[in-house]
Amino acid sequence: MLRTAGRIITRRVAPATGATLAVGSAAFYASDPKTASRTYVLLTEMAPVILAYRFVEKKQQIRRYLNHENPRLEDAEWESLHNKYAKSTVDTMRRMLGSYVKLGQFLALRPDIVPQVWTDELRTLESAVPAQSTELVHETIQRAYGKNVSEVFATFDDKPVGSASIGQVHKATLKDGTRVAVKVQYGAGNEQVMRNDIKHGKELFKWLAPEQVAVLDEVEAQFATEFDYRREASHLSAVRNNLRKAGFLGSWWRRGVVDIPEPISEMCTKEVLVMKFLEGDNLVDGIRALGERAARRQGLTLDDLKRDMLINFEREGYPEPYSGPSPFVIEAYRYADRVKCSLVNVGVLLRRRVLGHDVAYAEPLLTDFNPARVMSTLCRVHGHELLKDGLFNGDPHAGNFLLLRDGRIGCIDYGQVKKLTTEERHWLCKVYLALRDDDADRLRALAKEIGMRTRYNLDYTRQKMLTFALDRDGRDVTDGLNFQQFLDKMFAADPWDEVVPVVIMPSRLCMFLRGIGLMMDHPLSLVKEFAPIAERVLREEGVDF
Repeated sequence: MLRTAGRIITRRVAPATGATLAVGSAAFYASDPKTASRTYVLLTEMAPVILAYRFVEKKQQIRRYLNHENPRLEDAEWESLHNKYAKSTVDTMRRMLGSYVKLGQFLALRPDIVPQVWTDELRTLESAVPAQSTELVHETIQRAYGKNVSEVFATFDDKPVGSASIGQVHKATLKDGTRVAVKVQYGAGNEQVMRNDIKHGKELFKWLAPEQVAVLDEVEAQFATEFDYRREASHLSAVRNNLRKAGFLGSWWRRGVVDIPEPISEMCTKEVLVMKFLEGDNLVDGIRALGERAARRQGLTLDDLKRDMLINFEREGYPEPYSGPSPFVIEAYRYADRVKCSLVNVGVLLRRRVLGHDVAYAEPLLTDFNPARVMSTLCRVHGHELLKDGLFNGDPHAGNFLLLRDGRIGCIDYGQVKKLTTEERHWLCKVYLALRDDDADRLRALAKEIGMRTRYNLDYTRQKMLTFALDRDGRDVTDGLNFQQFLDKMFAADPWDEVVPVVIMPSRLCMFLRGIGLMMDHPLSLVKEFAPIAERVLREEGVDF
């Protein structure tokens, strides 16, 4: 397993990063000082990592050529590299911010792509990004409002509650007593830095993988919207209204299942976003607690449990979609479990107080939150955003969700929102129904309708790729291969000349949701979740299918 993980890093991450260094160094003297500095960091801190992985790969190839292959030694060599470089490389990504953090957040959700040591470090990018100095934060607020922080807010906590790729969030109180979250963008010039990162990436992919340039074009267009917080405020308001109409936010007489921060529109500027504060724990922390509890029950450490999962990924490929008890059934179990523990603990209390026995209190067997309910809620909400409203969050990584005190899920960070046309929405709805019905003829017609082309237009690869992008990554889809091996196989069988934009951000949404599901041992089939929504949308809007 370590050998495969190491070779994936060497074949895919290292060459791409090496080419990026070459492209970046060409721009070293032609770009602004900040871009030059970033290139210098990549050259001095990333190049040794690439060379180390390349050296081990070549050394092992020579051993195999001489019939001196030693699997145990190879595992030890890869593990040594992972332990040596994972933390320092992720620290560099964290320091570079921008698109490097975005990449890390995605990779953190795919333990099938990178080994455990790397995923452990990459997951720190979901919430533990270094904060800007207090002086810079105050300077940004002063520039935005023409007033000091104390003139704008009654209280302002200089310690951020969260940091992300382009900004950080502080807790504050308005003059009228309203508790708010204040999102402050990092210093001037970061937008251009991220644009330069993507520009260099596009230059790289033009010769390394031209079929992926369309993906970067779409990503670039979405990133551009993140640097104006007035747009994010508008997105928050629009999505809140959409979800309120659909009943997800609840009403005065019924509690909803999610909440989204309400922006204080008159206080939102290009660099500062003010919104009502949501109180809750980050989903990343909840998932970690869930894993620790599951590991203890098996007599393992969390690291042991992760290692076992990765071994299963290597041996068996992607797990099949979740088919266990429904959210309602699990909630009933949890309720009965809590009642049972309460009754048992009455007896325990009496024994401790009256008889002086040192007896431990009973603890509920089930977790503090219901993973099946969390995933069901996330799928229903995002499926509605995607297929009914056509306005959805394209960046739903685990760090962008909160487990609220009242049991709802807080959906935060709507900077990267994608808007679909009615035609695009209907097309996606039809694709989900065709995938549900295993209808290759319908998928062929839909691909032609949207302009999706491959070299040979094979039904087999088209259906496999659409299933992989929009549905699931089970063994029946990937033939037991990992992420990169599967893509290599598909591209070799029927190369695609371009990627249609309408698929890019929805597939990103699906990848993130599936990644969260994997983290909670709840693998997803998004066709199962989204097809009922798609059928209802088409019926309600009078579209033939």
